[in-house]
Amino acid sequence: MPRRASRARGRQPAKSKSGANKGARRRRLAPGAAGGKGLEEALRFVAERSWAIGAEGFFPTLVRHLGESLGLDYALVSALTGDGQMAETVSVYAKGKIVPNMRYPLRDAPCGRVMGQKLCLYPEGVRKLFPKDTLLTELGVEGYIGIPLWDSKKRPIGLIAVLDGKPMAHGDSIAGALQLVATRAAMELERKRDLEEQRLAAQRMALHVEQTPLAVIEWDLDFKVRGWNPAAERIFGFTREEALGRHASFIVPETARERVNAVWQALLAQGGGTRSTNENITKQCRIIMCDWFNTPLVDAEGRTVGVASLVEDVTERHRAEEQRARLGMAVEQAVESIMITDTDGVILYVNPAFEEVTGYRRDEAVGKKAGILKSGKHEDAYYRSMWETIGGGGVWRGNFINRRKDGQLFEEAAIISPVRDAAGKIVNYVAVKRDVTRERQVEEQLRQSQKMNAIGQLAGGVAHDFNNLLNVILGYSDMLLEEAAISDEARGQISEIQKAGERAAAMTRQLLAFSRKQILDPRVFDLGALVADVSKMLRRLIGEHIELNLVSSSSVCSIRADPGQIEQVIMNLCVNARDAMPGGGKLTIETRRVAGTGNLSGQGWAGKESVVLSIGDTGTGMSPEAKAHLFEPFFTTKKEGTGVGLGLATCYGIVRQSGGEISVHSEEGRGTTFEIRFPYVPEPVTREDPRRALAGLEQGRGETILLVEDDDAVREMVERLLTGLGYRVLAAGGGEDALALAGSSGGGRIDLLLTDVIMPGMNGRDVAAQIRSRFPGVKVIFTSGYAEEAIVRDGVLESGIVFMPKPFALVALARRIREVLGD
Repeated sequence: MPRRASRARGRQPAKSKSGANKGARRRRLAPGAAGGKGLEEALRFVAERSWAIGAEGFFPTLVRHLGESLGLDYALVSALTGDGQMAETVSVYAKGKIVPNMRYPLRDAPCGRVMGQKLCLYPEGVRKLFPKDTLLTELGVEGYIGIPLWDSKKRPIGLIAVLDGKPMAHGDSIAGALQLVATRAAMELERKRDLEEQRLAAQRMALHVEQTPLAVIEWDLDFKVRGWNPAAERIFGFTREEALGRHASFIVPETARERVNAVWQALLAQGGGTRSTNENITKQCRIIMCDWFNTPLVDAEGRTVGVASLVEDVTERHRAEEQRARLGMAVEQAVESIMITDTDGVILYVNPAFEEVTGYRRDEAVGKKAGILKSGKHEDAYYRSMWETIGGGGVWRGNFINRRKDGQLFEEAAIISPVRDAAGKIVNYVAVKRDVTRERQVEEQLRQSQKMNAIGQLAGGVAHDFNNLLNVILGYSDMLLEEAAISDEARGQISEIQKAGERAAAMTRQLLAFSRKQILDPRVFDLGALVADVSKMLRRLIGEHIELNLVSSSSVCSIRADPGQIEQVIMNLCVNARDAMPGGGKLTIETRRVAGTGNLSGQGWAGKESVVLSIGDTGTGMSPEAKAHLFEPFFTTKKEGTGVGLGLATCYGIVRQSGGEISVHSEEGRGTTFEIRFPYVPEPVTREDPRRALAGLEQGRGETILLVEDDDAVREMVERLLTGLGYRVLAAGGGEDALALAGSSGGGRIDLLLTDVIMPGMNGRDVAAQIRSRFPGVKVIFTSGYAEEAIVRDGVLESGIVFMPKPFALVALARRIREVLGD
């Protein structure tokens, strides 16, 4: 009997048929050894009956007929399984019974030989030939005959064999009997195999349909459901019972039905599969997006009998794609520069803002290392720190000074973050950067302005007391020089004192101009005419080795400013230009009126007409470092001893105090151009009366002057001057004293109040208000060493106020007093 599956084990195949087997083939067996019917009858019986057996029960009937008709103990049909090294019986006859099937290995068994040849004939001695097959010994098998079964493509698919406990007589005839039934057995085995494969395929398909995450829907030709799997239930919310027999409209929104119907009709008319993405509606009335794959179902005659659809819910994917599209648009349209690199710093993506900021096109940047932007302004340690941060999974924040494609430097504020994949591994870095070059420039301008304002506060605070001292020095120098009795030597010494005082006064005025604390006496004048007047002096000042070129506008360039201060600005800038051209060159001064389209430092000029003064030279130019400190006080590029560094600071203060702006354009070796812009004033130009300026010093006519000055030396000096000129002087050291003197004057008239502005307690303007309330017709002259908000607004003298800046010349004071008092 064939072995049970539990006892199966591997066997080594025999190398060749033994000599004993060959001898057995040549021996003739005794007639009747196959059974009582005789061998010939048995063969005829097997041949006839094998073809008469129906498909159902074929193999059990076949093996029984073989065993009984041939009078043998065992008969079996087996099918190959797996890789052909195992066999599984289809039917087994054992000593009058059909027994259960089993699996067994072909190795080391006589049946293993069957698969390698057309016939395996061992009429006797088979146990000795295959000693490792213990089953042969257990069953007492002595003879074995088997032949392979082939399918229609000539591939081995199984075997048919008979076994007996005694030697087989007429082995060749028995083998012939097996050959007679082998073809039919092979056909049935192949059919059985194909049916089993179809059954398994159908089973697998059914499982796939039931378990697939895709909805599988079958439709009839009326577009009604006749198949509905669990995934369809999950996606659309309808159970199989609710869906079967319903028209497709129950899962198609009304707005999409016309388009879906067109797709359906085209599918039926043209055949072939179609794919579409549609809106669908669920049982819960939720709109979803689905991908549909539709295929016609065709019968054996080629007629379309229905449609099969595979449906995938892509709502989330569709949403994600929309989000990615929005994100992509946001990234593409972002004003920030965005760059994505791999972990080695190779650029994978840049947005249009990156192209605009850096000058590199996308195709020029992608594939290159991010180092193409390096400017050399950062040390290697700076970049190492960045890589250590992002390489460790952190976010790096900082600023880069980078270089554009055209070589220009710019500054970026950057945030660089690592990007991780689903496993948490860093796969990319994304940098979001903002160009802060302009912001840094504005911040630097603000710091510069704050620095200059701080120094200006210091200068203004010192100027008040310093100008009082200078006033005393210069005033008494004037008085001494008027004395006839002094020697020539003393007169020369006093003149030197006076010159030193005047130089100190000029430096104080520069400090006040720089700090915008100098009081301006503005008037409307033509800037072009002023430049023309100053140019006569400039030609002598700059020397013959420099060509002076004046470019004047045909229009009147009227501005409101202090002409004397603007002259000082022009002179300072031209002297600087001369010093920058020691070997000669060209100095160009241009005045012009322009429309309000420019902007020097952020203040708006839009819609405002302006006057521009441009002073340019062809000299040595300046470095970027020099330009950064250009308007700082005491900063100079000149040799030691040739300048104190207040000229440009003074220009800056005067221009800003006059409501204008100043900028500089300069490159080393290519000259320098200063451009100053003032608001245009469409008013008549103020004309000076030259006779008034040339008027001589006049004596007083007995008028009473109330002098208010907190500095004793200045007060005594002015009192001596005014008394000597014939005025009656009431001198007070402060506001309270002045009011007391006015009250005790016995009702006498006070013609003029000459008062300092800045005094302890009551300031000059408050004193003037009190005096005017008592003496309505009194005239007032204010004096001060620097700008005081009591009489000025933004450094400009208020209308109607007469002012004498300290230090003043006594002659100038006397003339101003006479002008105010009049005839």
